[in-house]
This record gives sequence, structure tokens and C-alpha cells, in this order.
Amino acid sequence: MHRVSPLTYLVSGVLSTGLTGTEVHCSPSELLTVMPPMGQNCSSYLDPYISAFHGKLINPESLADCKICPLSSTDQFLAALDIHYSDHKRNIGILFAYVGFNVVGAVVLYWLFRVPRRSRKAQA
Repeated sequence: MHRVSPLTYLVSGVLSTGLTGTEVHCSPSELLTVMPPMGQNCSSYLDPYISAFHGKLINPESLADCKICPLSSTDQFLAALDIHYSDHKRNIGILFAYVGFNVVGAVVLYWLFRVPRRSRKAQA
């Protein structure tokens, strides 16, 4: 039902246009804290994780309490919702197609059920 709802395309179009390409700044409550092994700093210990999951390391030179922001860009958040900026024009087009179809459908149904028909006596 997710793909059938026109609200999906409205939200996707608005979010992809408004949020794409912005850097994420995590609040202190959103940061993950990790202790690196002895003799390693945060950067040397967490670089493979950061490069794989595209997070952001807040204190790379620290030897204790490494602070990680799980997201570095709003595009990562949007990708988790299956929203991509490259689809924003398509999504707005689909939304307008829904609106157009509903308007045409309402007019046709009104014409079929509410517009009076000519009686057979009047035609003879």
C-alpha cells in the first residue's frame, strides 16, 4: 500500500528537495561512545567502520571515549527511507497524475450519475 498512496510521493518529493546534500550535526545525546584498545587512538581504531558506514568521527586523536555520529549527511537518512533526490521530479509528476486522474474521475462519475438523460418520449 506504500506505493499506492499519493502521500508517499508528496512526502518523498518534499523531503528529497528540502533535505538533500546537508551535513548532519549530532547532538551530544545522539553520539555513540566507544573505547579503543590500548595503544590506539580513535582514528586508527574506527577508520574501517567510518569508511564502511559513512559516519563521522568527532574526536579522531583521542585515546579514550571515541565519539561517533552515525550519519555524516542527510542523504544517508533519506536513502534509509528509499528517497533519492534524482527521483524528485518523477515523484511530483506521479502526484500530479493522481490529482489529474481523481479530477477526471470525479467529473466522469458526476456526468454518469447526476446529469439527467433525455427521455424516450422527447426523442420521438
